[in-house]
Amino acid sequence: MKHPNIVTGGGIAVTSLGKEVFIIMEYVDYDHKSFLETMHVNGQMFTSEHVKCLMTQLLRAVQHLHDHLVLHRDIKTNNDLLS
Repeated sequence: MKHPNIVTGGGIAVTSLGKEVFIIMEYVDYDHKSFLETMHVNGQMFTSEHVKCLMTQLLRAVQHLHDHLVLHRDIKTNNDLLS
């Protein structure tokens, strides 16, 4: 998937027994959940403009996936990466 709001995948790795499969992706510094927790500790909040921007990016990424017949199945703040 090549899209500005989707992390680039580098491949797939399988354990020697074949019981676990890992997706290799580019490194991204933050996930949304840990970023929100850090902001909370520091007494900070996203502005409404930030929320609109983040939601627009997320929805564009999901639309791109759906346009290519891909269903994510695990959209949550831990999987929403921020750079």
